[in-house]
Amino acid sequence: MKLSIYKIAIGFGFCTLFFTACRKDSLERKPDKQLVVPSTLQDFDALLNNTTSVFGSNYFISSEVSAADYDITDEDYNGLSLARTRNLYIWKADIYEGSQDVPEWDKPYQQVFYCNVVLDGLGDIELNPHNEAEFNNIKGKALFYRGYAFYNILQVFAMAYQQGADQLPGIPLRLDADINRPTRRASLEESYRQALRDVEASITMLPTAQPYLTQPSRAAALALLAKIYLTIGDYRAAEEYAERALAVAPALLDFNELNLQVSFPFELLNRETLLYRGIPADRTFYAPMCKIRRDLYESYTADDLRKEAFFEVNADRSVSFKGNYTGSRNLFAGLAWDEIYLIKAEAAAANGNVEGALKALNTLLKTRWKAGSYKDITVATKEELLDMVWKERRKELLMRGIRWTDIKRLNAQMGAEIALERQLNGETVRLAPNDPRFVMPIPDYVIELTDIEQNRR
Repeated sequence: MKLSIYKIAIGFGFCTLFFTACRKDSLERKPDKQLVVPSTLQDFDALLNNTTSVFGSNYFISSEVSAADYDITDEDYNGLSLARTRNLYIWKADIYEGSQDVPEWDKPYQQVFYCNVVLDGLGDIELNPHNEAEFNNIKGKALFYRGYAFYNILQVFAMAYQQGADQLPGIPLRLDADINRPTRRASLEESYRQALRDVEASITMLPTAQPYLTQPSRAAALALLAKIYLTIGDYRAAEEYAERALAVAPALLDFNELNLQVSFPFELLNRETLLYRGIPADRTFYAPMCKIRRDLYESYTADDLRKEAFFEVNADRSVSFKGNYTGSRNLFAGLAWDEIYLIKAEAAAANGNVEGALKALNTLLKTRWKAGSYKDITVATKEELLDMVWKERRKELLMRGIRWTDIKRLNAQMGAEIALERQLNGETVRLAPNDPRFVMPIPDYVIELTDIEQNRR
């Protein structure tokens, strides 16, 4: 019998360790003090509310380093201490160089494991009218988080969804907490369908509002479904779920009301945030090392307040990104209403609903322009509108771990032919459209333990 796909649960009783660490004082004491297992709704809820070390981040470090919306100098590159970052920056085939530390794989599968523990354990809870609301909320959160984790793993370790997805490799799907089950890679089709099933099942269980924006609401589930359907090119479903999310209580920030002179104009958990998640730090994300591409910066017009809200000018006149919905230098990677408006706009345009697409796009953009300066966009063709939406996605959703997925899906599904280039130490490094290096290698230790197929690099 093969071992688990995530090393954190292999060989040393990880279950016992994290259960005791998460809510030690509230767990029922067992005769064997080494075996502490969650058994109540309160225990399960505590596991899912661990946003400090488990559910607080989307692990898109490699995606954001690789997406080439920013550069660093040769001097800064040569001074990087982490081989992993150096290799990601220039899209090397061997990223890890033998390192066993791959958070993009380990942490989402840890999230999956927590969710499976909860979902398995809920089967032993007697449902009654007194605990039904709490039970459903906990189950809904576990399903949502598991589907979200599967989706995030797919963005890093699988190729873009495309024709023939049922014959292409996806990811391992762990659907229970038994770490001794053999591991196999599901197809790309099966992997996305499981993520969709999980999130769809969560909709009716989640409440309309949660106490904290770190926990998913029904609107967050609808928004995530719109995001996943957009990623697989199902524009009918993407438009439907975006509309359903936007029918709840969308809120956009008016950039005219922000203090654009401060270091970080956006407050943590601002009203545009639908579900909070961050991206763990990498040195290259931050000023003054991070230097946003000049052509990208210049694509914001003078009346576009994002140019001031999103960027700070460095001493060398380069610009770095500061527009995080975190109130700090830490990058934001959760769900926000601006992304849902852009999903609505793209899906509607692709479906030929030009009026609906323009309404969504104009509703968003007029909140980003200097008061009185915005003029509603009008376009002649569906193709022109789609091109405009794609450009706005890049500008609005910058540094959120989204661009890498957009490049992959637009190349694979729309023939966009987006190539990436960087200049380093006098040479040009290039990543061609649909290059195998758009898919990160599965960690070496996983291949050794499971014999699953490695991604081609």
